[in-house]
Amino acid sequence: MLNNAKDNMLSQQIRTWGKVDGKIEDLFRLIDRASFLAPAFQDFAYADMTLPLLHGEIMLSPVVQAKLLQVLNLQVHETVLEVGTGNGFLTALLARQAKHVTSVEYYADLSEIALKNLAKVNGHNVKLCVGNAATGWALDAPVDAVIITGGLPFLPEAFKKCLKPNGRIVAILGEGAAMQVTLICLKGRQWISEKMFETTVPLLLKAPELERFVF
Repeated sequence: MLNNAKDNMLSQQIRTWGKVDGKIEDLFRLIDRASFLAPAFQDFAYADMTLPLLHGEIMLSPVVQAKLLQVLNLQVHETVLEVGTGNGFLTALLARQAKHVTSVEYYADLSEIALKNLAKVNGHNVKLCVGNAATGWALDAPVDAVIITGGLPFLPEAFKKCLKPNGRIVAILGEGAAMQVTLICLKGRQWISEKMFETTVPLLLKAPELERFVF
């Protein structure tokens, strides 16, 4: 039943969005999304919907996860910082693409669940951290890429300091229904921002607020 659901997800959701790298499809075939979910939600693992996690957090829909991976375009020699571990499924996909993943989750119990889930798929190249990364995260060494899976009204400057030269950030920026997955790249000394597609996700906990002028 779940295998049929997985095939339908690949053919009806991911492929119909547009040209998706075949390697991303292979990742979804290789890693069982259902095994990262509580039993009550496993039948919905490949449905085009978000799924609830602890503390009101969500697991992004398969097609949004695939789109994020497509935009991030990780290479096997690269390192990546993920903000928002959740249940660890996207972390597992990143780990299959990259040399090393540092993933930060606000809630310690969710991070523990992710650790157990990642052990099922040999996530040996992943470092899980617990804390508030809504405004940035201190790293031992800069990374090639940053992916932020919760919403932010704007990108805090501290994330740019996490990057190697010519690095890139994929973030979901905006508020309410006006959110855009945005690719932010450092080209030489210039930051270039490109809006890739629209989606709606909850804001990160303790996300910085936009300054609002009162007249």
